[in-house]
Amino acid sequence: LKKVHETAATDSRTLAEINEILAGESLHYSGKARPRHILDILSKDIGPIGILQQITHSLSGLRVAPYYGCQCLRPYRVFDDPEAPTSMDALLAAAGADLHPWSMAARCCGASHMTTNAEVSKELVFRILKSASGADAIATVCPMCQMNLEGYQGWISSRYGEDVRIPVYYLPQLLGLAMGLPARDLGLNAKSARTVAPSAQ
Repeated sequence: LKKVHETAATDSRTLAEINEILAGESLHYSGKARPRHILDILSKDIGPIGILQQITHSLSGLRVAPYYGCQCLRPYRVFDDPEAPTSMDALLAAAGADLHPWSMAARCCGASHMTTNAEVSKELVFRILKSASGADAIATVCPMCQMNLEGYQGWISSRYGEDVRIPVYYLPQLLGLAMGLPARDLGLNAKSARTVAPSAQ
């Protein structure tokens, strides 16, 4: 969306084409709305210090593997390094979490290919989950990644003969817990790999 926004701002033809398509739904895009990713807002507008000031229940003792995936940072450098991102790391550290060092933070989980090439996608998920071994949880900023990394854990554990099950949280859920919000209000009572909410101290 950010790239489309930038293109539409300088190319009236593209803007006209966008509005021609949107007209079918009685919508119009002026080009003035600035699309931003939630991680961009959390890391730039609020920042680690702003997060730290809101913490009432530290995530201390919770070892978290920050997972960025590929969609929020690629193909363009938007607000973080697409190959070695750190923005989520700083936010989780501010909330008191211990960071799990790993090399899979910016790797693709294959969610967008699950319907067309499930075998490859599940292999990618297996590699990511296996690499998270030693962490208590994975934090992500992409709902598709969260769904993909959670939804196939049982099947993948059975297929590869290795238990790779691990809770996968959406970053705002962990930050919300650290800020004292009830787990239920954060959607942590849903049935998934997240059998229990992590205890924030």
